[in-house]
Amino acid sequence: MKSKNTVIAGLGVHHPALTVQDLQRSRRFYMDGLGFSLFVEFGEEPHRNAILNAGDDTYIELMSGDSPAPAQGKWGHVALRVKNCETAYKTALQAGARPLYEPRRDTMRGAPEEEGVPVIWAYVIGPDDEWIELCQYEIG
Repeated sequence: MKSKNTVIAGLGVHHPALTVQDLQRSRRFYMDGLGFSLFVEFGEEPHRNAILNAGDDTYIELMSGDSPAPAQGKWGHVALRVKNCETAYKTALQAGARPLYEPRRDTMRGAPEEEGVPVIWAYVIGPDDEWIELCQYEIG
């Protein structure tokens, strides 16, 4: 599933940003509950933000509730790559997430992978009602 962008060298998604009601509560959920670490925190109240590292140099930004956020064009969910979907799902629930979809085995079909891409995926709902998808692609 490796792909190289031939238009913009080194292009990749650095981080999605999530507007949260309580920055400290969301930091605890993502850091203590899911294992993210603090990359940088910046800004002054009421516009304080934190960028958290998932551990593999992919990030998520938490923006305090008073940060401006667009009413339209917001992301539907953030998908997190995991090694074991069942374990990640249980860990997220123990950290305070609410269940949305339990882990399920599936095959994503379509070009360019006509035979399909096997995946185990689940969804939980985070502390600010954000949808978090947990994706396991390396299925043994």
